[in-house]
Amino acid sequence: MNEILIEQLSLLPAYFKGHLTLTFIALILGILISIPLGIWAAQSSLVKRPLLTTVSIIQTFPSVAILALVVAMLGGRIGLLPAIIALVLYSMLPIVRNTVTGLETVADDVVEAARGIGMSSRQILTQIRIPLALPVIIAGIRTAAVWTVGLATLSTLVGATSFGNYIFTGLQTRNLVAVTVGSVAAALMAVVLDNIIGGIQWL
Repeated sequence: MNEILIEQLSLLPAYFKGHLTLTFIALILGILISIPLGIWAAQSSLVKRPLLTTVSIIQTFPSVAILALVVAMLGGRIGLLPAIIALVLYSMLPIVRNTVTGLETVADDVVEAARGIGMSSRQILTQIRIPLALPVIIAGIRTAAVWTVGLATLSTLVGATSFGNYIFTGLQTRNLVAVTVGSVAAALMAVVLDNIIGGIQWL
């Protein structure tokens, strides 16, 4: 038992690096794409409904189906790229939704007061609305981060390295130690990442 555990732990650095790389890249890209889209949607009713509908529909697709679809769209290419694209798509809903919600919940009298002292629409957005909406936006990022860590385990199915290597190899070989190590490692990463982002939220 100890030998099996030591053998599995020897693989931990490589799987940790792969899982962290997937999560970090997908989450950063998700933030860079979703927050501007959320800002746009909050400012335009024509954009808001179709955008929220689209990201909600993406979320209803099974994650394995999204991975398979992305691989097919890339002409059968496997590895890091399709995994990242799928994770970015899955991360968008909570970030877009919370960005819209956060901006829309800024009190009208605060916005009017800013206008009253001569602030432009851009200044109101960047200096008033976004800072006030930031706690809600960060809450969406926390949700997206936890989802991304969990879904990254499935990236093993398309050839990317992650804690999913432990889980799927363990299931195929009936190695419960590998399954346990992979599951616990993914859960711990999700908890740590959630707490880090939560700490940023209260700065």
